[in-house]
Amino acid sequence: MELDTLTERFNSVWPTLLRYFNNADLLSLKFWITPLVTILVMVFLVLVMAKIFRRSPSVDPEAHTAEPPVPFSRIFNLWRAWLVAGCLTAFLLVAWITFVSRRGEAFRANYELPTLISFTMAMLCPVIALVKLRASFTRQRLKNLASQAHTPREEGRTVTALRRAFRRSKVWLLVPLLGLVVLFIPGLSKPSLVAILLDNSGSMEEPISQAREILRTVLPQFPDKSRFVITTFDRDASYTSIEEVMGVTPGQIDSLSGSVITFENAKEAIQHIEGVSTDQGSPVCEGIWKTYLDVNQQEPMVFPNRLFLIITDGKDRRVTFNDQSTQYFNADEGFGTVFPPDMVHFIDVRLEDDAADGPSENFFRAAESAGMTYNDAQDPEMYQSVLRDLLSPWTVDKDLVFITVLVFVLCALLALFIGPKRMQRVR
Repeated sequence: MELDTLTERFNSVWPTLLRYFNNADLLSLKFWITPLVTILVMVFLVLVMAKIFRRSPSVDPEAHTAEPPVPFSRIFNLWRAWLVAGCLTAFLLVAWITFVSRRGEAFRANYELPTLISFTMAMLCPVIALVKLRASFTRQRLKNLASQAHTPREEGRTVTALRRAFRRSKVWLLVPLLGLVVLFIPGLSKPSLVAILLDNSGSMEEPISQAREILRTVLPQFPDKSRFVITTFDRDASYTSIEEVMGVTPGQIDSLSGSVITFENAKEAIQHIEGVSTDQGSPVCEGIWKTYLDVNQQEPMVFPNRLFLIITDGKDRRVTFNDQSTQYFNADEGFGTVFPPDMVHFIDVRLEDDAADGPSENFFRAAESAGMTYNDAQDPEMYQSVLRDLLSPWTVDKDLVFITVLVFVLCALLALFIGPKRMQRVR
């Protein structure tokens, strides 16, 4: 990871946590299901591991073969069981987080915060277990860790065995890292096809600048091999009705207004959006149909997720509407197959002063009556929220993975610095 990227990730930790907190429903049962299940899983693993540790201890290879192994007490084995249970639970949570991230299916039910709480609980469990074990490394509490030593020699051997067992238990702290292996399993990611029609008419200067800011951070989080189709306007409309627009065939695509460019990575798509000027007309209907015709020639069905966003103030004054126009583009079987109605979103970024504008209102009403999703984003903050909410469910939440790794590193370092107290051997 480059230094600039790492710095950006660190700077985004606190805003990301605030976003998770604001989106979470702290009073709902669903929020607390994940932490409760995590506790139950750890308790189950404790019972299993405690039973395993109660078995006859293996012979220490560093001890004399004539000396019997030191039997550890029930308390010592119980705290070791909590340590192992926490590490195994953390491993399961890391694997789950990375799996969801690779699939491009973010936590659409706002489960990020409870998942992080659960993971933090799992990682603190080994830390607490080590603290408890360390507190027992005193001569007065030695009998709580192993069978009572009767002679100085037996006591010295017991202390040595306990210290070795304490250090070896820390190896389990590496187990959660194995969950990151899921990130490198091929074939897990579900690439998306994201088509964005960005109205670049003169009235869209401010909304486009806000869109640039959001797309700059969100698009790079889409899964690998995702495709981005950006449509802007390059001239005024050529047709005056939706029926005429929908009559244009792939061989006549150049007669439609709009510049449709496909990008195989987010970086190039963002660079293109950065250079978009706002000095054109707004033939929105032609841009929508041209985007569909272009995408339909790119084998779109290989992408499990196909999303079409139309960011506009709706001022397509050239197209007239009638009773048949209310069917709109979803009446076309091909359009409805490539872009299902629930995946086509109109984002209304009109200024509040223009909200009652006749042509714009008619345009959005026709789109909504055709089954396309209408999103009121006339307020700048609402606009940014809508755009993020529509894009985020299909992205890889790299911030969540980064925060997970950060929590692991902090807890692991804390645990590594916890060592058994020194006990002077009896001579």
